[in-house]
Amino acid sequence: MSSPLISVIMPAFNAENTIEKAIGSVMAQNAQLELFVVDDASTDNTVSVVQALAEKDNRITLLHNQRSKGPSGARNSGLLSARGEYLAFLDADDTWYDNHLSTALGVFANSPDADVLLLNFDIYDVVQAQFVGTWFEKKQTLFGAWDDASSTRPAALNAAETLFTNSFLHLQAVVLKTPSDPVLFDETLTRAEDRDFFIRLFQVRAYNLYLCNTVTGTYFLHESSLTSKTHDSLVKTEKALIAFYDKHLNEMKQTGNTGIQQTLRRHKAAACYELSYQLRQIGELKAAFHYSLAGLATQWSSKQCVELAKVCVSPVLTRK
Repeated sequence: MSSPLISVIMPAFNAENTIEKAIGSVMAQNAQLELFVVDDASTDNTVSVVQALAEKDNRITLLHNQRSKGPSGARNSGLLSARGEYLAFLDADDTWYDNHLSTALGVFANSPDADVLLLNFDIYDVVQAQFVGTWFEKKQTLFGAWDDASSTRPAALNAAETLFTNSFLHLQAVVLKTPSDPVLFDETLTRAEDRDFFIRLFQVRAYNLYLCNTVTGTYFLHESSLTSKTHDSLVKTEKALIAFYDKHLNEMKQTGNTGIQQTLRRHKAAACYELSYQLRQIGELKAAFHYSLAGLATQWSSKQCVELAKVCVSPVLTRK
């Protein structure tokens, strides 16, 4: 019996320095696969590097976005071209070990009810030039302890509900059964789009999540991957998270799931508080006032009231 086809999707933007290694790790897999590299309007030599590799291996297909659509738009271009029974994702600056796809196929063969599989991976801090643990070690509080370094088990959590507040599914380490009807990434979201993608899989498709403790790849934690502490970047992050919470709160109005709605409101209020603070620090007082009120309207707290008071008195304190 032939191995099932796996469609691998790799978004790429200005990745000339890392993409050859990433593609090489995909091509080294012991599995039947097709790789879609989606160039998201790169301005460096990414395209020429991929073209040279594609000429040597017909499993590689280069797709082009004529304008930059971001990671979600690039992944959607690949999803719409995919023909495989399974889907996998890898960013252009990360790598798999050669056991990644074969391990996943073994789990799916032995656990027919598994729909989404999260495998473990090493984390390498490029700035410190050292490995800093594995993903499952970082998420031990959520996943629990593991007695066997290669064991597999169903996830003992409500995946959709957990994803609203915890980004525990790392795309590069996920292999999933291809949905019968395409499920695409929401291109309007600039943060948490992967969480949104999987929430819809677990809610609408009722997909079952399995965890496999076998380490099958490396995530490279670059300086640019670290959470930036500048006010501008934090403002963008909090705005994007508020958009994520708003989307799902609006969708939940008819569900009656009051517990999750309360949780999301609490997280949205916290994001509004943080956004108001960051905007106040850069002198955007009108916007800070707006988000401070939005936080209070979402969920009242004394902390929100104090922030609103600080926004209101800031013009007085800064007046010469």
